[in-house]
Amino acid sequence: RVLSVTTVERYVRQWREDHAAVREAMLELEYTL
Repeated sequence: RVLSVTTVERYVRQWREDHAAVREAMLELEYTL
């Protein structure tokens, strides 16, 4: 059984966006400190 590609792509894209947001927040935090 295979997951639909669009579902996987959507999940990966969302994960990447969340990951990027977290990295940006961490960088801003370091810059502030």
